[in-house]
Amino acid sequence: MLKMKRGILSMKLDIKELDRIVALGLQGAGEGSAGHACAGDAPILTNGAGAVEQQSKFGNGYVRDKIVKTGRLMFDRQLTDAGGGNISVRHNGVIYITPQQSGEIKRWQLEPDDLIALNASTLDVIENDGEMMSREALMHIGVYKALPEVGAVLHAHPRYCLVYASASKQMPVFTENFAYFSGDKPMDCIKKLPGTSPEMAAEVISFFYRRRSEIQAGALGALIPEHGVVIAGLTLDDCFTMLDNAEVNAMVGLFSKLL
Repeated sequence: MLKMKRGILSMKLDIKELDRIVALGLQGAGEGSAGHACAGDAPILTNGAGAVEQQSKFGNGYVRDKIVKTGRLMFDRQLTDAGGGNISVRHNGVIYITPQQSGEIKRWQLEPDDLIALNASTLDVIENDGEMMSREALMHIGVYKALPEVGAVLHAHPRYCLVYASASKQMPVFTENFAYFSGDKPMDCIKKLPGTSPEMAAEVISFFYRRRSEIQAGALGALIPEHGVVIAGLTLDDCFTMLDNAEVNAMVGLFSKLL
């Protein structure tokens, strides 16, 4: 993986494409194609510097280390596979995101310096090579742009949740813990769209925007047909907790059919 010294590289995403995806997502939320609309929510287009961009007692080094440890933990607990997944966190004016091939090449044995960092306001890449962002980076950054309260986005391929995702089925509540963290609601499956496409990113943004009030409790997850799970939360801990409990819930639901 190509690395650059911090502060040397100054790149930008395709901002017009990002804005188009976010606008599509917000338009879908307004149309109420699925999920639950939040009454009184007006569209919010931010520059990525929302409520979560407040000074924290944790430094950026702590957050970088947390992302790396969370990726390793996901892989060790079989909450994602060598096929991929990605993690991002918005913290103190910076968006950190894991690079492409974190699973295929690195087996999620990342180091803090492997992360790509963007200025959350300008979306300039300020650390590492912006070309190494994964195909799903627009989905992550689009969620941050539409929802200033979101502090972390986690995408993974957990094996038991994938059974529901591959069947394009809603995952019911089976365990007490999942009921607690999901607000006693099932995990919905968004409509099927080409994987990693702008249309899928817009659908994810639309889903989270319509149900943004649920994120205030910690995190909200959705199944992506034939692909995996995506979770938006206030913190990375909230996202991981939702992922771990959703996977146990999926396992219990599937195994209970054997009784």
